[in-house]
Amino acid sequence: MKHLGGKNLISTSGNIFAPVALASIVLLAGCGSKGSDSKKNSTEGGGSTGAVSALEGTWVGACESDNGKYQKESLTVTGSAYEQTVRLYTDSACTTEESVTIYSATVVDAGDASTPAGAKAINSTVSKLIMTFKTPEGLDVANNGISAFGMPPICGGGFVLNQAKELTQSTCANDPIYSLFFGTAYSIYKIDGDKLYIGETDETNDGSSASKRAKVLGSSYFTKSTAGGSTGGGSTSLYDGTWVSSCIVDNDTGSSSKITAVISGSTFNTLAEYFSDLSCATPHMKFETGASAVVGAASSAVSGAKEYNITTSLIKITPQSDDALASCNGDPQLQLDPVCGGGFAIGVTKPLQASDCAGDPLLGDIFTTSYDLIKIDGSNLYRGLFGDPGTATDGSDANHRPTALDTVFLIKQ
Repeated sequence: MKHLGGKNLISTSGNIFAPVALASIVLLAGCGSKGSDSKKNSTEGGGSTGAVSALEGTWVGACESDNGKYQKESLTVTGSAYEQTVRLYTDSACTTEESVTIYSATVVDAGDASTPAGAKAINSTVSKLIMTFKTPEGLDVANNGISAFGMPPICGGGFVLNQAKELTQSTCANDPIYSLFFGTAYSIYKIDGDKLYIGETDETNDGSSASKRAKVLGSSYFTKSTAGGSTGGGSTSLYDGTWVSSCIVDNDTGSSSKITAVISGSTFNTLAEYFSDLSCATPHMKFETGASAVVGAASSAVSGAKEYNITTSLIKITPQSDDALASCNGDPQLQLDPVCGGGFAIGVTKPLQASDCAGDPLLGDIFTTSYDLIKIDGSNLYRGLFGDPGTATDGSDANHRPTALDTVFLIKQ
């Protein structure tokens, strides 16, 4: 287990900190390799020279034991954008998740490291965290802290079970632990074939400045994912671009829709346009989502597909008709509740976050991780075919992922 700012995060009673995703700290942010100690990050300069092209791609760690819990990590570098996903599990096969933390950062090449031979220096700056708690125990610690250990609620609390929450430097400014994640940190790495090793910090070389980079590499490593058989989380340029569906007709309701997806690295944004006719001509409503996505292992159910985990952090709704407005603002006669508190207006886009929709029967669960599939076939992009809520393929967790592809597909523009 790592240390942060001199605080030991190991609990001697049931490893209470493990479900709070504190078992792992951003590896390339100078926080050491698995099993190492780490200290506070600093914004001190360090001779940055540019994007880290050697790290481009997705790297996957093994399922490992960590103080009675289990974890699996993946990291993706696209240009200067860096994302690390840390998943904690209750079982040794890393199948039942307790929590998910996604770290978004920028990384820059800082030249050759002074030691060890062949290692490179790297600087990284974390801009946000996205945290999801999937057990009541972890949720309780996140929202209430542990007074006996001097641990306050994480960045003020306000987490909801199975709902992702975005944390930034401003929202965590008063948190004595998580405020330390934001800033520039200094580390090293070395690539050996398809393996990536990260610097291991200690009390002297804690990564808090360029002169305090790690001097040794950790024993754990990440393995490079390949386009033909990714084995873990991350994002890949294979899916980057703008993808648009044809007009999707629903004869039962006399309506139609059109979907646009924009994928860039780990960013996954969608626009669903709904129409009140069968030809995508009469606007009814727009529904947009902003999310992060992680490409996982090859699907065991669908040949050529990959596991695709999508965590939504923002939605935007724009009513474009009187019927849509009535649906969004609620209708007592039809026993329709307002969507996320209502307050909509025709032609006006309303952005909504998890806190705005907490408890909403329609959209309250959208701010979670959706366990999907993705497949590219020529210029067509397919996603998983989800079952109804509560069924074996509803995408609610890794064990309820779709086992077939939707017949609707998007075409690359």
